[in-house]
Amino acid sequence: MSGIITSKHTPITAKAAAALLSDRFEEQTGGRPSITAPKVTMLVKTGVLDNLNPSGTRILLSREQVEDFADNTTYIPDYDDLELDAPVFRVSLVEQCLNPVFDVYGKKLREYSGFDYANHDDLDEETQRGGYEGAWSVSDANADFLVETNAYLVPTTKGYVRAGNIRRITGCTLIQDSPRKYFITDELSPEDEFYTDPNKGYWIDVPAGRESGIDWVPAEYEEDAFEDTDEESTETDSADGEGDTPSYSLDELIAIKLQQIRDLDELIARKEAEEAADNECHH
Repeated sequence: MSGIITSKHTPITAKAAAALLSDRFEEQTGGRPSITAPKVTMLVKTGVLDNLNPSGTRILLSREQVEDFADNTTYIPDYDDLELDAPVFRVSLVEQCLNPVFDVYGKKLREYSGFDYANHDDLDEETQRGGYEGAWSVSDANADFLVETNAYLVPTTKGYVRAGNIRRITGCTLIQDSPRKYFITDELSPEDEFYTDPNKGYWIDVPAGRESGIDWVPAEYEEDAFEDTDEESTETDSADGEGDTPSYSLDELIAIKLQQIRDLDELIARKEAEEAADNECHH
């Protein structure tokens, strides 16, 4: 899309687009997702939807593109309806940015964090995938659980999941100077219950304030899943949530504190971006 408003596109605000998507997804299932103008704004910033007014101060979207997006997106109000055979580990994505991560031996695992659905930089699939395979805050016990159960890695931006980004977790590795984990994954087979056209998408309900987490577990694994506050927090990596307070070396404590600072900076940046988008929608 050129970014110029033409007769082929009916301009609508982010607020109107949010209402349109909520209505369309409610028609699919009878349940209504919580979609707001700031969420739609993030879809624009990550390249899911286009801004017809890039030189202006107010985001405008194409009603036709939003309707097409709704037609190609399936709302999932409950994972139980899919009859999946493995847990769902959901991770939240914002704008793509340069943010390399290395393993403990110094090997580069990724170049960018976040995701650009429009792929403006023409990155290859492996480089893009690095933006959501890691690095995530999850305890050792739960990381082992996700690998052992061949869990689903489900990357989402404010609820939107591109079907081609859903992967199966096959391994994980520690990263340099942080207790976070980087996951090794495989693509879904066409026989997988979660598989659909990679160019289509899903909409899921995302718990507020959680960067990542095990959002669903099949009944047969419920007794094996761990209650893990670490994986649900973006504010600290020091709590395992598995009993007694763990003992760390001085170097480990320094690494944890540095990661906390990086996480806090990221949270502040996200909050400022959302507040700016929200203010923009009220102008």
